[in-house]
Amino acid sequence: MKSSRWVSVVIVAIAVGLAIAFNIDELAALIGATETKEEIQTPTPAQ
Repeated sequence: MKSSRWVSVVIVAIAVGLAIAFNIDELAALIGATETKEEIQTPTPAQ
């Protein structure tokens, strides 16, 4: 039966899509934080 293979492929595709969506959200948050820091232009200690 090829149906089980298709089900696994669909599950993997959904998992990858969710991972990409969460990564985009995290990147957007990081970009927003860096933009606000650049706008404020406050001296920050190097980490």
